[in-house]
Amino acid sequence: MESVLPRYEFRVWGDQLNDVFTAIAANSRLIESRARVETYLVSRRDTGTNPKIRDAELDVKVLLGVVEGCEQWEPTVRMTLPLNAGQVREVLAGWLDLDDVMLERDEYTRRQLVDEVVAPRKDVVAIELAKIRHAYEVNGCIAEVADVTIAGSTLQTAAVESADLGLLLAARRLVGLEGMDNVNYPREIRRVLGW
Repeated sequence: MESVLPRYEFRVWGDQLNDVFTAIAANSRLIESRARVETYLVSRRDTGTNPKIRDAELDVKVLLGVVEGCEQWEPTVRMTLPLNAGQVREVLAGWLDLDDVMLERDEYTRRQLVDEVVAPRKDVVAIELAKIRHAYEVNGCIAEVADVTIAGSTLQTAAVESADLGLLLAARRLVGLEGMDNVNYPREIRRVLGW
């Protein structure tokens, strides 16, 4: 995987984010809008990782730490599907802390990974999220507003992210996110699922 700088992220969820959405739009320029479906692999336990399948790739981010309420994530792995058995073990054992993985194939497509490896387990889930995302540039940071459907519930989320913590903290103030709880995708998925 090409070298990508770790970045700080601050994300909030709720159904009362209209003021935040307005502040982001008023203090920025729209970069991109897109709709997509992504599959997140989420453990019942907080493993400090965020593996997801997007298009034909599996990406894994690792949480390095939390500074001033902002999580610093490092993109660590990017694998093209199908995955060989060793890669599946690496993802499940290395990133989701599951060491009793039994594999019957030499190679796994996305569907086989989800249906045959993840679905039979009770300690991890593969869950599809439908996202309608709008990305903006605010104070040199990426800001996003999105509608995300998780297990049939559509939620609003807003976030700011940057490799530069100082810029992120200023952007967080500017768009009205200060004082809110920072909740990453795996944590919100666990909350929605009642984990």
